[in-house]
Amino acid sequence: MVFRKESSWWNWIKTRGTYVGFSVLVAIVAWVYVHSGQRTGQKKVVKIQYLKLPSGLVFQRSPLKEFNMELSGPGYLIRSIRDEDLQYLVDLSSAQAGTRRIVIDPDELRLPLDVEASHPNPRSFSLRLEEVFSKTVPVKILFQRHPKEGFEVIRQHLSPNYISISGPRSIISKVESIEVPIDLHEKEKSFSLTTKPDPKLAETEVADEVLIEVEIGPRRELKDLEGVPVLIEGGKAGVSIDPMSAKVTLEGPQRLISTLGATLRVIVSVEGLGRGRYRLRGRVDLPEGIKLVSLEPKIFIVEVPN
Repeated sequence: MVFRKESSWWNWIKTRGTYVGFSVLVAIVAWVYVHSGQRTGQKKVVKIQYLKLPSGLVFQRSPLKEFNMELSGPGYLIRSIRDEDLQYLVDLSSAQAGTRRIVIDPDELRLPLDVEASHPNPRSFSLRLEEVFSKTVPVKILFQRHPKEGFEVIRQHLSPNYISISGPRSIISKVESIEVPIDLHEKEKSFSLTTKPDPKLAETEVADEVLIEVEIGPRRELKDLEGVPVLIEGGKAGVSIDPMSAKVTLEGPQRLISTLGATLRVIVSVEGLGRGRYRLRGRVDLPEGIKLVSLEPKIFIVEVPN
């Protein structure tokens, strides 16, 4: 059997390859160690959760909701901490009305072993607690912007007109009413909605919902019509009336008023009256949607012959 002697070149490659492979392995292990085991620092946001606030108390204003904290420890452990896991619990079960100072203790955080918390910012904060105060106040509609061109609000209705509001006494005692904003932009049809008014005041609550109904229709205007003829109704020939024309003021949509034109009349009825001189009121028969604002004169002198 003949054995071929390996060349020195081949031996060099094998020796060199083993060395390179070993070096790469060492580099990978070192990289993993450096990036996972070495201690590092990182700032985190910690959420505050308030527990067991007595039912008769309320915050005077919105309390602090979060603070910054520096965490130090192995990089892989810090990276494993989720934002939602960082919560600082404040127990208010023994709280009373007044100002309470909270000192943040980093040791109260629930953190993995080998991770430390330090340097909270702020280190402390104050809570102002007050007794809950309730009050009944009127509700008002606050219209914002305008309906479509040629339209307007004809009627508005609110139910109930008064609602109960509760919160810190120092705030609620100053509330005189609550406004409900209603946007009328480009509206041309009536609508209704049910909503809970928002007083936009810290730590306050409204118990009731309100029903709002808004009637929208063509814009109404006042129109004076001079020289409107006065007609006698139900009389015999020869009945005279003074004056024979009147001034009529109408309110309603412009397009409806304009359709009346020369057909508008003031009617004075003498039905069933005998001979004599009378002071009688006139009437104006109008289509639906038009309102009689005034009639001048109000009284007409009518003379009925035999």
